[in-house]
Amino acid sequence: MQFIFKNYRVLWLSMGCALGAMDATYAQNESDAIRYSSGYWYGTARSMGVGGAVSSLGADASAITLNPAGLAQYRSSEFSSSLSFQNISNRASYINSETRDARFNMNIPNLSLIIADQQYDGNKPRTEGWVNYAVGFGVNRSHDFHSRTFFRDTNNSSSVTDYFADRANGTLVDDMQEGSLERIAWDAYAMDAGSTNGTYLSPLLGGTRMLRQSGIRDIRGSINDWHLSLGTNYSNRLYLGLGLVYSALRYQEDFSLEERDLKTDPTLKDLRDVEFIETNNDRGGAVGARLGMILRANDNLRFGLGIQTPRSFSLTKTYTYRIVTRYDAGAAGGISRAEAETDPANSYTFKIVTPFKANLGMTMQFGKNGFIGADMELVDYTTSRLTATDYGFQTENANIRLLYRQVLNARIGGEWVIDKYRLRAGYMNFPNPFSNNAGIPFTRDLGYSAVTGGFGIREKAYFLDLALVGGKRADYYTPYSFNEGSPYTAYTVTNNYRFWNFVVTLGFRLE
Repeated sequence: MQFIFKNYRVLWLSMGCALGAMDATYAQNESDAIRYSSGYWYGTARSMGVGGAVSSLGADASAITLNPAGLAQYRSSEFSSSLSFQNISNRASYINSETRDARFNMNIPNLSLIIADQQYDGNKPRTEGWVNYAVGFGVNRSHDFHSRTFFRDTNNSSSVTDYFADRANGTLVDDMQEGSLERIAWDAYAMDAGSTNGTYLSPLLGGTRMLRQSGIRDIRGSINDWHLSLGTNYSNRLYLGLGLVYSALRYQEDFSLEERDLKTDPTLKDLRDVEFIETNNDRGGAVGARLGMILRANDNLRFGLGIQTPRSFSLTKTYTYRIVTRYDAGAAGGISRAEAETDPANSYTFKIVTPFKANLGMTMQFGKNGFIGADMELVDYTTSRLTATDYGFQTENANIRLLYRQVLNARIGGEWVIDKYRLRAGYMNFPNPFSNNAGIPFTRDLGYSAVTGGFGIREKAYFLDLALVGGKRADYYTPYSFNEGSPYTAYTVTNNYRFWNFVVTLGFRLE
């Protein structure tokens, strides 16, 4: 697939692990909001093995993050830890070429301690009234941003130096902010002055472009939810839960673009190659709450409802630029090499409010032989917001309402019990958050879907679970773009990701 975006800015989507900026120059915009509002499912191997369909099941350490009422189904205390091994491969298309790359990541998706308190009437467990309580402490990964993109091809339509000049047009050199991309490009001789003050040109001579471009976009980071949760059980029919959550966010993106002039006219002595590097780091956190209930309609059927309040992330974004240029021997001005970079790093503090989420689940149990569960999660991305003390974000928040939509995420799965062994399978689907107003082709491909499977062993003192998740998603990324009216064309990188995630959970019962 090849997409050309000319004379206007475009949005791109990266789900799971990442939603990114509109282009490779950083400002706070609607894509930041969608990146931190969306997310897939991470947790224990048991929950991932059944596709995350556990909001009405309970008695699972990561199910607490969907519905804290599941805590009340614990009859004994336990400690568990999970380890994830994730490989993300990518096939990237840029102009007329395809390239492949991959990233491996190991992380801890869940770490939990559950303390259960069974109530007794004499020597017998209580069966009426408030029959037990449980408290849960732990951390669960809710977002994983890891991905890597490598792209390259010959560009006959534009240079990144055309982008520098187009971005700077209308600003006098003395008015350029220190550390800004425009100032770095000027200091590195990556653009020339135009015929009038405040206008700029690429240092490439001649009217044609023949440039070998190659780029790498490397993303790392996650959101980890640290929680303290409480659950209680009334007569083994109604389970209630409450959780307080601190979400710790870390996002790091490194982008580099190398461009080499392939001109065939030896009389043109100008820019030979340019290297453009930028970094973007977001750090911060948010406090939120979760509420939940599970109703056991009968011995075989359970219904669950879990809600997550909106979270207001207080974030600090730091970002830098570095440009290195090299010129042909004999170029005007006697320049051979120039370099400039942002020092110290630019920084900006702002907030992102993420949407309210509601999970509705149903579990059908087949005695002690297993279960089938299904979850639907409602997320309205149009309610995301950006705020800051010195800027209103009116345009960006209007774009959120225009370009995004409400979605229903679906998870379904089941478990079959054979003595002490467990066999599991599941499926999850997260539709893309874009509305038709976004004007992005093939939006269906921008969603995330995965098939899951798992195996477990249950002993009296411990349990061991394994899960394998295979998923796919796509996104579109524009390395640079042009303002309306520019004669130049910007191309977009199309990424097709494939995920394999192997998860191991080991738990110990403490009573």
